[in-house]
Amino acid sequence: MNEFQQEIVPINKDDLFIILNHPNANFDYPVHYHPEYEINLVMDCTGTRVVGDSEEEFGTSDLVMVGPSLPHAWKSEDSTNHVITIQFSADMLQYPMLEKRIFAPIRQLLQDSVHGLSFEGPGQAAIREQIINLTRMQGFQSVTTFFSILSLMANADRKRLVTNLYEQELGANSKSRRIAKVCEHIDKNLDKELSLGEVAALVNMSDSAFSHFFK
Repeated sequence: MNEFQQEIVPINKDDLFIILNHPNANFDYPVHYHPEYEINLVMDCTGTRVVGDSEEEFGTSDLVMVGPSLPHAWKSEDSTNHVITIQFSADMLQYPMLEKRIFAPIRQLLQDSVHGLSFEGPGQAAIREQIINLTRMQGFQSVTTFFSILSLMANADRKRLVTNLYEQELGANSKSRRIAKVCEHIDKNLDKELSLGEVAALVNMSDSAFSHFFK
C-alpha cells in the first residue's frame, strides 16, 4: 500500500464516532486509507470516486461506506459541494453489544464494508436525511441516530465496489508488511519487556484489534 497515503483520523478511545461536516470541501486529498470505518456523503457536486480498484463517476448525491484500510478518494472540479464524513473504530465488530441477535444486520454491514459499498435508490434519501440530522446533534441522541443510520444501511440496497482479486492482493500485501514490521521490532528487542500497546502502535491498531489480527 506504499502508493497510498495513510490518514491519521482524529478519533480517540473515548469516541464512539466522529462526524466531520464540510460545506465547500476541498477535494485535494490523495487516495488514502486508515484503520477506521468511514461513511461519506458527498452532495451538490459531481466528479470521480476511487474506492480500492473501483473508479466511477458520481452524481450530485453520493453515499459510500468503506471498511478499514480500504483506499479511497473523491475528486471534483465543482466550486459548490457539501461533504459529511462519519468515522468510527475498527474495533466496533468486537463490541459485546454487537454480538446480540438484534445487531446481526449491522454486523453483516460492517463485514461487507471491506468491499466498499455504494448506496443508491430510494433508501439513500432516508439515510442522507439522518446523516444531515446527525450533524446537529450531541449527547445520547446522537448515539441512537448513529445506530439508526447503520440499521438503515444494513437493510438498504447497496452495490459492492471492490473486486475479490483486489481484496486478496491488498490483504496479503498489507498483512504481510504489518506482521513483518512487528516481528522485526520483537527480534530487535528480545532483551526488553514489550507491551501489547507498544507493538500494536507500530501498525496503528488498538490493543484488541491487534490481538485479533496477529492471532
